[in-house]
Amino acid sequence: MHLSVEERRRAISRWLRTGFLPVARLAGGLELKFNPYHDPRNGRFTFATGIGAGIEEHYGGQGPRLGRGGNSRAFEDPMTVEQAFPELHGPLWNGIQALAQSTLDIFGPAAEAQINILDNRSKEVLKEIKKLDPNFVYQQIYSPQPSVEASAARLDDLMMWRAATYLRKTGNIEPLKTAMMVRMQREIDQAKREGDKLQKAGELKSHGVNDQMRLGNYVDRRVRGNIRGALNWYGIKAAARGRVRINRRLYIDGQGRSYGIPDVMVDDLIIEGSLQRKTMSAAQLRRFAKGLPKPRHIAVMTPSEAGSAHTYVYKIP
Repeated sequence: MHLSVEERRRAISRWLRTGFLPVARLAGGLELKFNPYHDPRNGRFTFATGIGAGIEEHYGGQGPRLGRGGNSRAFEDPMTVEQAFPELHGPLWNGIQALAQSTLDIFGPAAEAQINILDNRSKEVLKEIKKLDPNFVYQQIYSPQPSVEASAARLDDLMMWRAATYLRKTGNIEPLKTAMMVRMQREIDQAKREGDKLQKAGELKSHGVNDQMRLGNYVDRRVRGNIRGALNWYGIKAAARGRVRINRRLYIDGQGRSYGIPDVMVDDLIIEGSLQRKTMSAAQLRRFAKGLPKPRHIAVMTPSEAGSAHTYVYKIP
């Protein structure tokens, strides 16, 4: 197949933007399709999932993307939070974010099931903390009227205490990753609601060339400040060169001049808050992926009101 210089330029441009090659056609109008399905054990072509023998792969709705060098997996479709952090299974994760859904009836039958899930999980987390630290005493104020809000806040609090206890007793930082995902989502949702109210009242005092930028700057500042305060409350140390970092420089490939500044970094997990969806084609995320220490996951968190795919995770090879 022969392509003109302009056609080749457009094809390469699309591949760089999306990871997909355009469908090629012969002079007679017949399509030439690339078969992305192959057996990784021997390289032989096979059929798409569910259409015949072969290795079953799940790539979402568009099939696998073409690789671009050693960092190709960073450009694939992102994972859900549940896939990256199995502890945050569907009902639990939904309950944590329930307040972001303004239509939720937090006192109705639908909420009762979520309250039970959240409260049962809180009991499990508390038992786990006491097993690590028998002297731990949890002080809480129970609301006379059970609600998703109170149950979600209690579980959020206990997950942070569990993370702090694991760090102090064993040095294990993994519980802090899941706890920070939960805390970041709640903080982003709350800051977005507060920012919207201030903006509508004409009281949003934040820098930016337009309303969206001013709102984004307000949310970023509010979330980072609240996260710093929370870490101090739970006795978790954040430092520029530590395992936990808040708005600190992440140097690229160890170089002293080139760097990115993730919102939150917990060991090899980066959590980046945003009002809009970001993909690995964004220069900011690509810069993070090259940082040292090298991240394993980059989670992009947007307000829950954005829909079911508001928060997603990229796995960095």
